[in-house]
Amino acid sequence: MKILYIAPYLPSSLRIRPNRLIRYLSKKHEITVVGLVHPAWTKRFLNDLRPFCKDLYAIDLNRYSCIVKSLLALPSRKPMSVAYFSSSTMESQVKRLVKESKFDLIHTEFIRAAPYSADLHGLPKLFDSVDSLTLAYERGWRNRYGTLSNRIIAYEEWLKMRSYEPKMIRAFDQVIVSSPIDQKYLTSDSGTNVEVIPNGVDQEYFKWDDQERDENSIVFVGQMNYYVNVDSVLHFYNSAFNKIQKQNPKIHFSIVGADPKKSISNLVKNPSVEVTGYVPDIRPYITRAAVFVCPMVCGSGIQNKILHAMAMGTPVVTTSLAIQALEVKDGEHLLVADDPQQFAEAVTSLLKNKNLQKQLSINARNYVHEHHDWDAIGQKLEAVYRRML
Repeated sequence: MKILYIAPYLPSSLRIRPNRLIRYLSKKHEITVVGLVHPAWTKRFLNDLRPFCKDLYAIDLNRYSCIVKSLLALPSRKPMSVAYFSSSTMESQVKRLVKESKFDLIHTEFIRAAPYSADLHGLPKLFDSVDSLTLAYERGWRNRYGTLSNRIIAYEEWLKMRSYEPKMIRAFDQVIVSSPIDQKYLTSDSGTNVEVIPNGVDQEYFKWDDQERDENSIVFVGQMNYYVNVDSVLHFYNSAFNKIQKQNPKIHFSIVGADPKKSISNLVKNPSVEVTGYVPDIRPYITRAAVFVCPMVCGSGIQNKILHAMAMGTPVVTTSLAIQALEVKDGEHLLVADDPQQFAEAVTSLLKNKNLQKQLSINARNYVHEHHDWDAIGQKLEAVYRRML
């Protein structure tokens, strides 16, 4: 098959889902990728992506013009997050490729890229919503732990996304998502056929590691300018970390992820907190930690960060919200706590209990191996393509 793959970012190693799907598809099919470069430093990933593409078109976004476009969208029905990623250059490039090349199928990733293919006709079109942004923004503005500015923006986006997302979805022949929760939400909202294609884990890269861990170390990994991660980490720090620190004064908390907001960077005023910013390899931080924390209080979809930690054998403490897309059990594969006091107690008790750490590690690794193999997931996507054709 000749596939045109459209994304609002470069499908790099930071964007696990599209990156791994493209790698799998490239074994049998010709993939042409059109993606936006934002932020500018992500251009460094072009050479890593090229070997898997027949053609690759990377289109730069100017941050300041994006902000202007978002502000101009305020009085319109278009969500600001969609307006931010609008590009006339990208639109022209997609139309030119469709006109000049004989593609068998168009695969569009995420709602922010949907406008580039929604109005195209004559080719089967698949839309990978990944998750429901309507659901994510609803959880965002209802999140009582979020900052006031984040909740206001989430409310504004939710009001628009309620009608915008179903409209976009109905413009495609097939829709896929990463979790059953998002499938149920989008199906009921749009009446469209939505299929679950979960995320996988590169189990050669995120290998099981049974090395000795820092018994006083906990870690969080995620893009640290994304409001979901920011609100979740700040809530954890303000409500649970101080309780953990009282029980264990030697505790060390690493926050690993690119582009940390100032509110996150300021946490280093506490000498027990480390904020790394972008790192080329997150694995050393995961393998060093005795506990991986995922204290999500908003958002939707599947949490890759949890799967990576589980694959590497780092015990996880998380909220129930973060595992809605997974078939895991509290006390068997990881520990679940929603109340800050209970979350702190779960982390503290796990740090002290080596036997529980080992048992959770083994069970979690087996779960990932059974449910999240990328080759099996790629085969499911191919089956969807074949049905569409």
